[in-house]
Amino acid sequence: MGEKSPGEVIERTGTSEAIEYIEQNGRLWGISNVRAQTDGSAVLVDATQPTEKGYALMLHAPDRFEPLGSVTLRPGEACALSDGRHAFLTYTFKGEKDALLVFEVLDRFDARAFGGGITEATKTVALPPYSGAVPQPDTTEPSASPNQPANAL
Repeated sequence: MGEKSPGEVIERTGTSEAIEYIEQNGRLWGISNVRAQTDGSAVLVDATQPTEKGYALMLHAPDRFEPLGSVTLRPGEACALSDGRHAFLTYTFKGEKDALLVFEVLDRFDARAFGGGITEATKTVALPPYSGAVPQPDTTEPSASPNQPANAL
C-alpha cells in the first residue's frame, strides 16, 4: 500500500485537504461515525453517503486490502482508507484524552500517474466522538430589497 521504493523522493507537506477538513470540522475524512468504547477502544464506521468527504475511499486494515464497514481500534492500532491507486489515509488510534479521541493521521497521495510526485502530511488530531449527518454550512443569504444588493450589510 503505497510503500516507498529505493530512491523515491517523498515531499513532506505541513498539511493536506483531508487534514484541513479534519481540523475544521472535527470529523475524520471518509469516516461517518466515531464512537468511544468503555474498554478504551474506538469504533470507526466507513462513510457511505456522497455528502460525506472521502466516501468513495475504501476502509480496510493496513495490511489487507479487504473492505470493512467498520473497525474497532485499540490504542496503537491503525486502519486505512484508500482508492487503491493514489490516495492513502492511515488513522492510528493513540487513545482517549479529556473525553477526546486522539488519532495520528497520515495522508499520502501518489500523483506519479499524473506527472507529479508523492506527497505526505502527518498530523495528530483530537476530536470528540460523533455520528449522524455531516453538518452543512448555512448558505442562505437574506433576501435583498430591489434597491439593495444581497451582500450589503
